[in-house]
Amino acid sequence: FEAEQHVYEYPKGKIDDFEKFNSFICDDKIFQIASSRKEMSFIIKDLNNTVLKEFYLHRDKPIAFKNGPIIQEGQTAIPFKTTRELEATSKFLRKVSSGNIGVSIIKVADLYEITIGGYKLVPTGGPGFGMTSTTAFDSNTNTFVPVFNPTFNNFYSHSTTKATFFDTVLTENLEYVKKEFEPGLNNTIDSYMVDYDGITGEDVFFHNNTPYYAYFNLKEKQFNLIKFK
Repeated sequence: FEAEQHVYEYPKGKIDDFEKFNSFICDDKIFQIASSRKEMSFIIKDLNNTVLKEFYLHRDKPIAFKNGPIIQEGQTAIPFKTTRELEATSKFLRKVSSGNIGVSIIKVADLYEITIGGYKLVPTGGPGFGMTSTTAFDSNTNTFVPVFNPTFNNFYSHSTTKATFFDTVLTENLEYVKKEFEPGLNNTIDSYMVDYDGITGEDVFFHNNTPYYAYFNLKEKQFNLIKFK
């Protein structure tokens, strides 16, 4: 038995040092993001550590490769309103850099549907609506990778989650395509979320590039597994 280690360094900031980092493996590619309050770099490498594509965000310039608006989900300044749109890149960078950043990729046909953003936990006075991260298994690389899912909820936490993100679509050649998700996976998963007492062990994971939503019903003593096609 032999172990082989590969090191994939994150990009360097052009203005200051980056503060937050995360990665995602899909197919034979590594998708990496690094961010600060002033800038963000999103790069894609092959497993030989060769940079295939790079996208750069500056706080004073609009995001050129996003499909649709920047979305903030969670508590807002407006009562009973949990979703709002942001226009300024500076607001996006400030919000994602104040918490945990993440990137999620789903391969649909010959396109990569990508979500880039971040989240942070906000304490509440009681049980709340939160988000957890989970782990996906990439069957092409036999690697476990973190999944960023801004709509996945944990109903047993005493905090709520504020997530800020935008979507983008790339071809297999990593060229940007101005195209909306059809349908949005997050919205599809949302429609199956269970929000009553007795539900525990919720998880979202991928197997063979297929998303699943799982939970355990304590009242019925049932394990439920939902497959999304």
